[in-house]
Amino acid sequence: MISFLKIKEKVNDFVRLFSWDIGVDLGSNNTLIYLRERGVILDEPTMLARQKRKRWTGLSAPKTNNKRPIAFGLKAKSMWNREPRQIEVVSPIKNGIISDLEGLESLIIYYLKLVYEVPSKYPKIFKPRVIVGVPSYINQVQKRAVKSVFMAAGAREVILVEDVILAAVGLNLPIDSSSGLVVVDVGGGKTEVNVVSMGGVVVGKGIKTAGSDLDNAIVNYVKMKYGLLIGLSSAEKIKIENNNEGLVRGRDLETGLPKWRKFRKRE
Repeated sequence: MISFLKIKEKVNDFVRLFSWDIGVDLGSNNTLIYLRERGVILDEPTMLARQKRKRWTGLSAPKTNNKRPIAFGLKAKSMWNREPRQIEVVSPIKNGIISDLEGLESLIIYYLKLVYEVPSKYPKIFKPRVIVGVPSYINQVQKRAVKSVFMAAGAREVILVEDVILAAVGLNLPIDSSSGLVVVDVGGGKTEVNVVSMGGVVVGKGIKTAGSDLDNAIVNYVKMKYGLLIGLSSAEKIKIENNNEGLVRGRDLETGLPKWRKFRKRE
C-alpha cells in the first residue's frame, strides 16, 4: 500500500511538470487566471462580442448556429454600448450564476488558449488541473454546469472551492481556527456574507446587489443631478477613481448634445 502511494505521488509529480495548475476567479464582471509559480497572468472582463442570434422557434428556426464570437475580454468591453445593430456584447455570468452556457464555454476556451501561450521550461502536453472559485449559495446543478464548461474547454480535473474560502486564504486569515470568522465578499454581481470556521463555510447569505448596482445608481444620480446621460463604463470609472473631484462627460438630456461638467463625490 505504501509503495503504491509512493508510485502514485511520483506519477503526479511527473504530470505536474508537463501540465499547468490553474486557479480561476470567475466573476460576473472580471475573470482572473492564476498559474502556479507564475502568479496572475490574466485579468480581463467576463464579456464577449458576437453576432446577434435569430431568436425564434418553430420549423423555420435555424437548426445550428456556427457563428464564432468576434471579440473577448477587454476588446469586447470596449465595444460595449457602442456596438452596431448586428453585434451584441454579452456577459455570460449574471449575479455569480451562469446565464449563457455556450458563451461562457467559448470565453473559457479562448482564455485557456492564452494560458498555453505562456512560455515554460517543460512542454505542457497534459491537460491542466483547474481550481475555480464559486459562490457558496449555488446548488449542485449550477456547480455541475461550471464543471462541464471547464471540462469541455480542455481541463483534466476541475475542483470547485467557495469564493469566501479562497478570499480568506488570500488574506492569510486563520480559517482553520475553531472561532468564527466573518468574511464579506463584494463582487460585481453578488455580495456574500459568510461565517468561516475549521476550513469551511458554517452559514452564509448571498444577495444580488453589488458593484453593478452601484454603477446604475451613479448613472441615475448624474441624470437627476446634472441632466446628463452617461454610460455604465463612465459610471464605473467614477466609482473607481479616488479623486473627490473630476469631470463627467455625457449627453445633455435637454439639447441632446455632448456636454461635460465637474462633479464632487461628497456633494
